[in-house]
Amino acid sequence: MEVSTFELLVKRIAPRMALPPVQQPVARRVVQGYFLTVSNLESIDLRYRLEFRISLPDNPTQTDAMTRLLEGNTALIIDIAGANSVLSLTRVGTSGRYISQEFVIPAQKTASIQLLPDVARFASQDNPMLEIRGFVSLLLPRVFGGSAIENVLGRPQSPRPVRVLLNAEVRGTFLPNDFPANPASTDFDQINYSLALASGRALNELSSEPPRIVVPGSPIGVEIAPGAINMTPTNSEAVDLAAMLAGMLTNNGNGTNLETLNRSLSELDLPIAMRRL
Repeated sequence: MEVSTFELLVKRIAPRMALPPVQQPVARRVVQGYFLTVSNLESIDLRYRLEFRISLPDNPTQTDAMTRLLEGNTALIIDIAGANSVLSLTRVGTSGRYISQEFVIPAQKTASIQLLPDVARFASQDNPMLEIRGFVSLLLPRVFGGSAIENVLGRPQSPRPVRVLLNAEVRGTFLPNDFPANPASTDFDQINYSLALASGRALNELSSEPPRIVVPGSPIGVEIAPGAINMTPTNSEAVDLAAMLAGMLTNNGNGTNLETLNRSLSELDLPIAMRRL
């Protein structure tokens, strides 16, 4: 499910060159991070994953292109009721999509997850230019283990949607103009405001990723919603349907658009989604 937008900053609040000299001290540097609070309201421990989609630089060669990416510029941290832990972020190819390391929130516990700029790297710069914005999604990934087939295809963590409480915030600190050169500087100010949640409410339900069905010899994977089709030795319709759909794509090369096919399946009320492996 989509959670909220986010914006990370380490930059001056206004270009100093555009201000008269007497007003330039007003353009202080701000360090701004994203804070997401997630409460697991269920009676079982659950494993979650975050995805971040950022707006990529318009021009990869522009001067601030590298400071508009998450890698090398940020840290993703989780804290439940102990020491902070760093979660890895993996970029998908050259896209603007980043997938977090999976993390567990115990039953009835609350986690604070923070996507923060690398303050140590940028705070010492006189004119830092970190600026990253995008949106955040929260997922309940399938898990593997149990039976032999579940080791391969995975299984949903819960047969029904699970309840979570969500709160998203931006928090920022304004740095003194002589920081860090003058360690005695104390002219720090802070901002803190809530972000609108995509669902419009704090209490949400999150469905688990379904198990996978892989068609041998095909680069196409088929996902079937939990409980939608009863897979028994006497019922091969699901496998036949998966093979047929995968064949449509492989035989037609790149001519078939996955998004269009998935839309057609949805309109037919078929609980199946196609994706490339």
